[in-house]
Amino acid sequence: MRRFRYFTAAASVAVLLLTGCTGTADPSAPPSSPSAIPTGTASASSTGSPSATPPAVLAKLARIPWDGGPDFYKKFSKADAAGWGDPGFFPIGVWYASGNGEQLQFDKAHGINFYVQLNPDTDYALFDQYGMFSLMKVKNAPDAWAQLPGNYVDDEVDGRFGWDEGVVHMNQTIAELKAKEEGRFTYANWTPSLISYDAPMDITKRYWETVDVASTSNYYYAGACREWRLRTPQGYNPTTTATCQTSSAYGESHAGDAGGQRRKGCVLAHLDGPDRA
Repeated sequence: MRRFRYFTAAASVAVLLLTGCTGTADPSAPPSSPSAIPTGTASASSTGSPSATPPAVLAKLARIPWDGGPDFYKKFSKADAAGWGDPGFFPIGVWYASGNGEQLQFDKAHGINFYVQLNPDTDYALFDQYGMFSLMKVKNAPDAWAQLPGNYVDDEVDGRFGWDEGVVHMNQTIAELKAKEEGRFTYANWTPSLISYDAPMDITKRYWETVDVASTSNYYYAGACREWRLRTPQGYNPTTTATCQTSSAYGESHAGDAGGQRRKGCVLAHLDGPDRA
């Protein structure tokens, strides 16, 4: 089964919000009861799932710049040269792909423009042909491959190593990578622990700061609708049974960094497995 991680801004189908990574610790224990967040026009049904918000209502919402935005990518010369700093470009990606021409053509037609991982034997010329990007270098691609705006580093290191060992692993891997090249952003995916009370805030901060772009594997839409142990840097749980399976829950749980400021350059969340339905 293809594992999808869609990256878009504040929408109900995907999330790639770019944000920053500095600050101080928040409370070490979860509050006794989660704080409610505004539910807007969505209302809870008898099953606990919110009802759909009418498109006409969504159309009336004020438009705001997506977090980070194209200016974030301008900091990386190869990403900027590839067009990721263009205000008309919006990154929407898939986690894994077989990488044949038919799939690239299908994905391109459906709004996807990059892959995180894919078959390493994929012919790099297909990316040039279909105008697609990759965060993983395929084996026959040249070092100056223009379709590689950033580098995927690793997946869920915080769940496969001890806290300290994982940070050391990330820093060593990235140091080796950057010794070979410059101008591309680095990306990694974390477990949900880093946005929950399972991880101290200083641990979250240390992991988040190892890369330029990051995501967390928390499945709001597909998971059971319950009050998760998530926490914002301000120290409260933004989800309730009435709002946990909504796109607003994505944004609320990633509302800022450890200091209450917007994170810069971090993929905030993704859809995976059943979440893509």
